[in-house]
Amino acid sequence: MVSALESQDYEVQEVSIGNNYNLTPPREDKPALETCADEIDEDQIQEASSKLNYSSVQPKEDQDAKLVQGESSTIQGETNVTIQHDDDELIGRQEEKAHLIQLICKGGEKRVISMWGSGGIGKTALAGSIFTSDEVCSHFQISVWVSVSNDFDHIYFFKTLAAELNSESPQVQEKASQLKSSLADMGTEELIEESTSLLRGMRYLIVLDGLLTLEKTHMELILSKLPDDKNGSCVIITTRLVTAAELYASDKENIYELGPLNDHEAHDLLISKVFGNVQIVDVAPELTEETKVIAKKCQGVPLAICVISSVLSTTPRIAEEWRKATDELMSVINEPNPDGMLKILKNSYDQLPYYLKPCFLYLAIFPEDYNIRRGRLVRRWTAEEYAMDYEQYSAEQMSERYFDELISRSMIQPSDGGCRVHDLMLDLAVSLSTKENLMLKLEDTTSGGSSAQRTVQHLVISSGWKRSKPEFDRTVELTRLHSLTVFGEWSPFFISVSTKQLVVLDLEDTSGLTDEHLLHIVGRLRRLRYLSLRGCKGIRQLPNTIGNLNDLQTLDVRGTGVVRMPRATVRLLKLQHLLTSGFDSDKVTPQSKRRRPVARKRNMMSCFPSPAAPASSTDGVRMPEGTGMLHELLTLGVIDATASGAVLKELKELDRLRKLAVAGISAENGKDLADAINDHRRLKSLLVQSMDHDGLQAFVDSMLDSGCSAPKNLQSLKLQGRLVSLPQWIKQLEKLHKLTLTGTRLLQMQESLSFISNLPKLAILHLKEESLMECKSHEHLDLKSDSFPNLVELEIFELPGLSTLQFNKQAAPRLMFLRIGNMKGTSIRGLQFLPCLQEVSLTGLDDAEINEVKRQLSENMKKPILKL
Repeated sequence: MVSALESQDYEVQEVSIGNNYNLTPPREDKPALETCADEIDEDQIQEASSKLNYSSVQPKEDQDAKLVQGESSTIQGETNVTIQHDDDELIGRQEEKAHLIQLICKGGEKRVISMWGSGGIGKTALAGSIFTSDEVCSHFQISVWVSVSNDFDHIYFFKTLAAELNSESPQVQEKASQLKSSLADMGTEELIEESTSLLRGMRYLIVLDGLLTLEKTHMELILSKLPDDKNGSCVIITTRLVTAAELYASDKENIYELGPLNDHEAHDLLISKVFGNVQIVDVAPELTEETKVIAKKCQGVPLAICVISSVLSTTPRIAEEWRKATDELMSVINEPNPDGMLKILKNSYDQLPYYLKPCFLYLAIFPEDYNIRRGRLVRRWTAEEYAMDYEQYSAEQMSERYFDELISRSMIQPSDGGCRVHDLMLDLAVSLSTKENLMLKLEDTTSGGSSAQRTVQHLVISSGWKRSKPEFDRTVELTRLHSLTVFGEWSPFFISVSTKQLVVLDLEDTSGLTDEHLLHIVGRLRRLRYLSLRGCKGIRQLPNTIGNLNDLQTLDVRGTGVVRMPRATVRLLKLQHLLTSGFDSDKVTPQSKRRRPVARKRNMMSCFPSPAAPASSTDGVRMPEGTGMLHELLTLGVIDATASGAVLKELKELDRLRKLAVAGISAENGKDLADAINDHRRLKSLLVQSMDHDGLQAFVDSMLDSGCSAPKNLQSLKLQGRLVSLPQWIKQLEKLHKLTLTGTRLLQMQESLSFISNLPKLAILHLKEESLMECKSHEHLDLKSDSFPNLVELEIFELPGLSTLQFNKQAAPRLMFLRIGNMKGTSIRGLQFLPCLQEVSLTGLDDAEINEVKRQLSENMKKPILKL
């Protein structure tokens, strides 16, 4: 146990770190905060604006006049691996990129290429640019990107191989998909055999990014099991360790050291990061010489340049001020060792406003190379009270702003629906949070030899840590624990009478968790504000005692077997986010395919709701009567309208709702939903899924026939089910940025598209699964000149009868991401006319059409990436 003196010290520290950070920003900070935009409360609508060089911190009136946040561009589904790179970060690397591509595509026997260099030198950015280049994508039949974490071993690798595989072959992709669904049940030998069978006879490229140790046992096994058909397959390893690079490379020719940028390249990178796509002589000529001096001091390290540019971008454009800011870094920038780089980053941390420091240190909870969803992080910060209500802004809105500010300061990197943390930045966060006794991670390298318990606020159980109760009891003192995050397998001893102070319990994707475990958890943790069971397959029912969590703000049961919320849910009067299955997915998973809750032992029956009625054919969960009493709800869904009875009528009482998803809409209840959202002032996101042929039409007709007004602030609308035509009231949605139509079977393709093109602020359009139909065959679909002025992302999937998709000149001038799938027989024309196009993804097209797309992209000035 900790001594009395240690306990007193901890209490003082807890007050200074926990409470002082809860203060809202002082008035002098207010102008900077007021430049932040009100957020769309969707985890994934964040990236398109930044890629169009729109700042994530801009006045609301400017935001409404421009394109706002766009949805993630990833096409690989809900995976945790994201390959992104900023073109700016490749300044000065073009020759190296060309040389490496030539080396990678050389042919012959399987080769291992090692790319090594110091931390922050740009290895991942360069590897990512090569991985997504046209030359590499067209050369290799299979490509896989594997981020190496602390828990990396051969089992992790072969599981990732199946989960993240990309192939132009539909047969290989289908086989990989089937294999992915059965990975959990495989033994090691079967896993290796099945995973490597995907590669046999194929020319593949595998990137192992961020090898941190020699990992000799695992790496030798991995490399020996990868097939060699002598067809030019290649493995790329990025690492900071020259010893690892030399150990695994095929020969000396395949060892590549990535060095620093020269002074000219470093200066160009600094200018692009601070001033964007303008010349310094046009905006601040008096700073030209000063920027050259600053760039030289960074010694050609891109990460150092990015960090310093984030400081300079918020410094007045006066030479003396810039000189003063950089002089503070001089003593550490010139240190050539890794500690010197960490000191540079530490200086960047020291310059954060006090309210951002705990938010940054909180990132240490997550593993390396982990895609941290925005909503998950923001809701956790809010539960931890890192942000408080401030004037007209709620605590959660303040947390959203903190997230954006960390991005603008280059402390985190935007990624699909959230952020990533550079490995050196993560090292800094872990180092500081551990030093200040904020966090403890139990992982495979955790030493069990210490006799003193650690008293911390945040405990992380890594997947690689051996579940040892004696070591657990010996290592951590639980009485002041605020949050517990578990990766991997659940063990009941994680929760005890000592953990009653927990406010955040994040069990996302934890295996081995059962309903009985949950009953024990809920009984112990009465102060919880955040409870995530997302992806916990063993959870089938929530106990009635869930209603005792009086402070609960977020309850996430997506990806579980829960199909009915207990009656006691209506007692959760502080609940703001109730996230149930299907909310994040455009694909509907019929409830009938889920396993039903199994019968409980007799002594458990009184603790759980009685068994649910047979599942309906819709997605969503059944809500109890009285849901209308949950007045604090901001997010609700997916709920099952067919099984929720009078609950639809109660939705009218939830006047704070920002996101709503409803499944099972029918001719009988469509009017109830229309009445419930009539003129809803705060609703920003709406998903409606029809149960039958008439349900969706009944809903849209009721909006018009009953004199209902559509929610004027709606920004995202998803409609799933059959419609005759799009309702006219959609034109009233002046703030609509995202529209998804699935299975609507709208007749007259061109007229429907013209209708949609008139939505003034539409940034994201998804047309899926016969959303548009045509009685005639060989229909020609035109995106006319000046149509879709703000469209950033367009997805078209399975539109039968479409022979040609034509982009005319000046159509969709801001389109960046185009995804087309299951459109065999459809010709695509005019891609060379899209001035902002960055990425095209094609699946299920003829080879001849793919070659035609490649030709058009080669003529596009932007040279977009093609993904097959």
